[in-house]
Amino acid sequence: MSDIVTLPFEGGYVKVGRGSRIKIYRMTGGSVKGYLLDYNSDGLIVFVPDDFSEFIEGTLPESLHGHKVTIPLSNLGGFDFYPEVTILEIKEGER
Repeated sequence: MSDIVTLPFEGGYVKVGRGSRIKIYRMTGGSVKGYLLDYNSDGLIVFVPDDFSEFIEGTLPESLHGHKVTIPLSNLGGFDFYPEVTILEIKEGER
């Protein structure tokens, strides 16, 4: 498994480090804050901490307790990264 996750972004894609903090906006059911684990045909897979006081800068700590959530692509309204997240590459698709 790669340490980089590639996500669709404005007709292209964006690459970020696995475990980066992310806020995902859903079409229904509000938003989800957590650490990005993966993106695939099922949707965005995020680790959501049980205690958000531990939702600190950086990447996913090994000792954090929580659960995985998959946001289906059909319910994906968008996403934002937190300020400390380094975007490794952005590529726009052919328009």
